[in-house]
Amino acid sequence: MKLCENFQINNSLKAIDELKVHLDRIADPWNLTGTQLFEINIVLEELCVNYIKHVAKNGDSPMEIGLCLDDSVFHISIIDHGPEFDPGSIAEPDISASLDERTPGGLGLHLVRYYADFITYKRKENANILHIEKHLT
Repeated sequence: MKLCENFQINNSLKAIDELKVHLDRIADPWNLTGTQLFEINIVLEELCVNYIKHVAKNGDSPMEIGLCLDDSVFHISIIDHGPEFDPGSIAEPDISASLDERTPGGLGLHLVRYYADFITYKRKENANILHIEKHLT
């Protein structure tokens, strides 16, 4: 059975709290475990915060969020109408380096890559379209 939820959030850090509200509402009906919910929340929050902080320079245009559960695959789609930004173009941080040697940033995307099984990005009609798959089994 395929379950889907679509909503929008404003391009503001204050709107990030809405992500958790939506995830909490679907957690029980979609039979998500606490661990699955935690990992999905990390992925969704990190990506949305990155877009808000680094891409969303387009005023009040909302981000469109789609969540779907299709069998044991959780799908996240994020559509933003800001400047082009492919998160896959950001290099992996050197997590083996000492704190003094590290460049700030990049750990959020590192967590996204760690928890997600598949990430695609495309630019279409002046929109960033990000799709993430997380296998729940």
